[in-house]
Amino acid sequence: MTSELTGDALFPPLPAPDILLLNHPRWWYPSSCAAGYGRARLRVWTATIDGDPAYLAVVTELGEGASVTNSAEHIRAVLDYALDLPLVVLEHYPAEQSPIDGEHLDQAARIGRDQQWRRIWPTPPTNPNHEVFETWMAVHGRDLLALDQAPSAPVLWGPHCSHDECGWHVCDHTGRIEHPCRRRLLGCPFCGEQGNQVERVHDLA
Repeated sequence: MTSELTGDALFPPLPAPDILLLNHPRWWYPSSCAAGYGRARLRVWTATIDGDPAYLAVVTELGEGASVTNSAEHIRAVLDYALDLPLVVLEHYPAEQSPIDGEHLDQAARIGRDQQWRRIWPTPPTNPNHEVFETWMAVHGRDLLALDQAPSAPVLWGPHCSHDECGWHVCDHTGRIEHPCRRRLLGCPFCGEQGNQVERVHDLA
């Protein structure tokens, strides 16, 4: 992981969070690490980037299974398939999950072929973006770091495959998620009113 600035100009700008769409206290995600999975608190807000609709996701480390940092690519893949707009992902480590660095917030992004990180909060005064990040956190930090929002029902769906032989997590051919809806859910953009067995992004329960 890179906490210092690495190709900083290539990172997506930090958006202003608007409406909290999803707040799942123990979200399951796949991982290529030995554990094979991890759990994190996942919160997703609507947002705007340069005036265009986007999403802001904060993934909070719980210390269960593979870490959010070691699973960043898998987390990003799941969220990208679920959310069809530009997405900014922040990794949140509470103090109890980071005894050396203390509580902190990092932005994770895939830049070129590499997964990269930059520290958003806290940053030293020598960081070129210190004032920008401090101002952004002063406005939005309380909502982003607060863990006392009421959990919401899982509502993420996404494109799917129809290959019976595919693995449990991701289609071997297309990379699409292949969990079927467990029940008819009005409002699912793929199931609609008919509740057809179109596959969910993930079993978020």
